[in-house]
Formats: sequence, structure tokens, C-alpha cells
Amino acid sequence: GSAVGEECRCHRMLAKNFTRKVVPDSVYWGFCVGKPSANFGRIRMFLEEKDHGQIVARPSPTPESKVALAEFVVNASALEYGSFVSFYPLTSRRNQIRIMAAHALRCPLLG
Repeated sequence: GSAVGEECRCHRMLAKNFTRKVVPDSVYWGFCVGKPSANFGRIRMFLEEKDHGQIVARPSPTPESKVALAEFVVNASALEYGSFVSFYPLTSRRNQIRIMAAHALRCPLLG
């Protein structure tokens, strides 16, 4: 799709979230290694914290996992080498943005 078309879809998604009152109240910016396959969207993951502090990402819910939600927008990219991404968390889970970038987007945060 064209950049204009994708921008319109992104605006529609944000407008829908405003009407549903599911609007993030914070934003985190990061530089990711690589380029996500989508330019915007919502990430839903299930995170489970182990006794020793390690966090495990699960593809489906388990009795011990907690849902983690965030929306993202790719603001700019340098070919396939890196991308400047805005993350809008809807939940507060430890390291959720780093885990989502690495596992859901397959583009880990730099630094």
C-alpha cells in the first residue's frame, strides 16, 4: 500500500481507540534492529515471570501468565537495517516493550 493509505488506516485505528476510550497514556520511542513487517498495529502477548526473575513470553495464556498489550507505529526506517518505533503500552508489565519488540515484531531494541 501507499504511505497515504497506511497513514489513513493508522488514523482510523487511533480514532476507533479514542471512541472506545482505549487510549494509551504514555509513549516510548525506540530504535529497533530491522524493520517490522507491519507499519502499525496492536501487540498482545502473555508474559510469565519465573521465580528467579526471568520473563517468559507465551503464545497463549497459562494460569501463571498475564496479558501484555501495546500499540506501535513505525515512524521511520533505514531500509531493512533499523526502524524508529513508537510504542504505546496499554498494560504495565516489566520489560514488555523489549520483549514485544524482540518476539512479536522480530526487531529487538538497540541498547
